[in-house]
Amino acid sequence: MKYLINVLVLLILIFISLLVITYQITNEKISKKIKIVAVNMIYMMPVISLIGGILFLLFEIALSVIKFNEYYYLDVFIVAIYGIFIIFLGDYISKIILRQISASIFSRKYGGEKLTHKEMREIYRKNQDSLILWNYILIFIICGILYSVVAEIILLETNLLIIIIFSLITTISYWILFRKII
Repeated sequence: MKYLINVLVLLILIFISLLVITYQITNEKISKKIKIVAVNMIYMMPVISLIGGILFLLFEIALSVIKFNEYYYLDVFIVAIYGIFIIFLGDYISKIILRQISASIFSRKYGGEKLTHKEMREIYRKNQDSLILWNYILIFIICGILYSVVAEIILLETNLLIIIIFSLITTISYWILFRKII
């Protein structure tokens, strides 16, 4: 029953995520958006399974390296599938935080000046490495918080070492799979 509930929750999360993305992109009626989401769910299931499978393998390798064999394979697989949503939620939240912080810093520093487009791009280029580093740090922290919640629900216990390892694996996987290597 536990696994059936998790599968239903995952399907609802996929549907809501795709609906939010579709809602932001298209200007169509809600009935057409729901049809688009239903079709996109069919295409996203293999992608989510592949990425979840990669995370599962990495999690299992990490658990076997530290000789931690208390969890069932299916539990770790469900945590890995939730990891896909954790990756994107961590990225989304970290970008919101960084956007707010960088906007306030730049407005204090360059508040009264009239900058050209070229000058703004140069300022951004100078600070880009710092922003990217802070993005990964925030993703790691957010993933740690979310994994501790998911691990408490699914694995029925939280272990700080496991949470750190899962968060690190997720952040590195995000860096390798979804972003350009700097």
